[in-house]
Amino acid sequence: KKLQDMVVTMLATCLIFLSVTTLALGQRSTAIASQDGTIKLTINIPNCTVSDVSVLGVVWPLNLSSFVPSSIQTECHVDAHATQTSIRRSFQDGTTVVETYAAEADFINFTTTWTSDNTVAYTDALTTQLNFTSPAALQLWAPWMRDNVINPLIPSDGLYSWWQGKYIYGCYSCTTVPDLIVAVMATVMDPKLDIGFSIIASPSNAPARTWLNLSGAADHQQRCTTPASCPEPAAFTVSRHLLRLDADVVHRFEHRLVAHQAGFRAALNRSVTDYPTFWKPTNNVMLKYDGLGSYSSYLGNITDPFYADVSYRLNWDLSGRFYPYAGMFLPPVADNETWLNDAEGTQPRANVSYDIINDYYKRTIQAGYGAFSYFNVFEWGENVCIPPVAVAGCIPTPGAPSTRDWWNNASTVLLKTFPNALLTNIDCGDHAGCQNVANQAHYTYQKGVVVDPSVPELHDFWLDQLRRKYEHTPAFQGLIVDRSDWNAVYNFAYDDNHSFVAGRKAHSHLYSYLRVIADMRKMMQEYDREREEPTVMLMNTLGYAQLSLMEHFDGIFSEGGAVNAAGLLGNQMTTVLWTYSPKKCCNDDATADTYFQTRLGMGVYPMAPFPGNDHSIQRNTTAEQFYSRYGPAFRAMKTARWNLTPHAIALLNTTGATPLTTTITNAFQTTTYSLWSVMNAGMGVLTATLRLCGVTSNQQFQQLDMVQDVWVDVVATLDKDCFVVKASLWRGCAMVRSSR
Repeated sequence: KKLQDMVVTMLATCLIFLSVTTLALGQRSTAIASQDGTIKLTINIPNCTVSDVSVLGVVWPLNLSSFVPSSIQTECHVDAHATQTSIRRSFQDGTTVVETYAAEADFINFTTTWTSDNTVAYTDALTTQLNFTSPAALQLWAPWMRDNVINPLIPSDGLYSWWQGKYIYGCYSCTTVPDLIVAVMATVMDPKLDIGFSIIASPSNAPARTWLNLSGAADHQQRCTTPASCPEPAAFTVSRHLLRLDADVVHRFEHRLVAHQAGFRAALNRSVTDYPTFWKPTNNVMLKYDGLGSYSSYLGNITDPFYADVSYRLNWDLSGRFYPYAGMFLPPVADNETWLNDAEGTQPRANVSYDIINDYYKRTIQAGYGAFSYFNVFEWGENVCIPPVAVAGCIPTPGAPSTRDWWNNASTVLLKTFPNALLTNIDCGDHAGCQNVANQAHYTYQKGVVVDPSVPELHDFWLDQLRRKYEHTPAFQGLIVDRSDWNAVYNFAYDDNHSFVAGRKAHSHLYSYLRVIADMRKMMQEYDREREEPTVMLMNTLGYAQLSLMEHFDGIFSEGGAVNAAGLLGNQMTTVLWTYSPKKCCNDDATADTYFQTRLGMGVYPMAPFPGNDHSIQRNTTAEQFYSRYGPAFRAMKTARWNLTPHAIALLNTTGATPLTTTITNAFQTTTYSLWSVMNAGMGVLTATLRLCGVTSNQQFQQLDMVQDVWVDVVATLDKDCFVVKASLWRGCAMVRSSR
């Protein structure tokens, strides 16, 4: 037996020696490239890392590798083939990661697969790092919010000025978040050579608490001028957290490595092109309702010409205007039977029926406006009392409900229909409005409770509520889904087979949300087959501004003030952002100019002053004067979607004052013309010379005179495949269009 063990040991040692010797004496590197040759990776075999990337023929040294930061790598192996290469790394804690690089037509498909042989569950940050060893001339861009202060369309400025920062993927409601990205992607570019390289994660990847961490030599508010002040190298990492590692779980994440021209447009265009169902609406009905919005209980006619002047187009039904309490959006009654609406916010108490709701929807359609129904999949009820988990002080609905009106008591319905949906044992996932309290209901607005739609009974209840909208209100136009913030929560009552939080298996609400929204869209499409006009679904992104959640939505109507995040995420769809009060938008000339021009530059509509608006701007004479000032600009933006042609607009020079650093130059495409804008340049800037690309030669160019509300012809000079136009600025902004 001893001799046998000795022979086995000697053979194993020889095999290891032969393997190492072969690598040392044989091939030291291998390469993988896209089929068109635009991007190529060199892989260092002994080091088991990507050692450089060739972008349109230009080589950048880098180190690309995936790992778990809390453990030590113990083994690695490269398996190279003509069209696919894999790198396998093993770690001391039992984790194994396999990076697979596969050659596709015009990209390299980069997949990381994470497993573990450990029988005891644990977690670590599943990390992929790209470390650029010579970053001096390179710039970085990501689809970042940048605190709504820095222009999100510009990259780092290069010249040794790389970056620092931490950006969470979409979780706007997380308390410790300094900033966020709306899509998991990052772009490195050399503007002088007009080349760029992007890593773009698939938005279909399984949910994870994901961060983009930037670790350059200086933050984005500083500019290094010498290598000494910003020493190389510089790196960024994509790290995924709160995921379970054990022998029963496999985590797989797909990315595309692509080469393109420099600039954010080329990078964003690649993501939009490759993943159109996430960036673009399911149908184009929202083009009809593109414009300013309201969140109102007002059911009267809209006759004031002010609303047409400022391009007002849609109302989100104030929550509670039609339903008796949150979740019971349409009760089980006859079409002509009435119920009392919810006493919520500023709205009046009133009797409601299906006929009243449908009549309102019909009148808005006839008037040419959109009216979209309130929906919410995470909150239930009002004054919910369910011992023993209810908090002290909750007030049950007085009296026992009769057989006929059992639905009028939120506590009764919950206990009778979907009791297991009640959240009583959760991790808040850093949610700002939540506390990690065990064995207790988690209360929300009006002492309603937070629920988990992954429970089949609640999931089916939400679908039945949607079905009633079609069956009982045939003029129903669509809905807006509120409270995406509860996606941050992890429910310990269930296991999604991926999440691991506070040392426990858990279920992420992201899985619940994705499934119920997908099934709602499926039902909508089934009903739409019998309708003249499809119905739409919009999302309130105040909680989660995340591309992965957008596949089944047609637009954004969001609370909050994250204009950069809303504009980037909604660049190919209708986007409306909250206006809370006249003070926010219209306190004085300077406030109004910044407020409206920022939104125009990002392709985002504000809310309109409207009767019955709740926690948002009411009718106000002073504010409406500022709205009217920018009315021509908002009308010009109707149906505008971002034009992602590389270098679609460039600001060449100006006269007068130096443009402010907040200047936003953007390009759009409407259903009838191409549109370019300069916003927030500053009052002292008189003219701007613009280079406009992505249009054919037989074009006429016009500039919007915002004072006279007319389009005026401007001279355009052909410059290669682009045109140069000199535009006059008004209050620091200008809009130019081209049309045949």
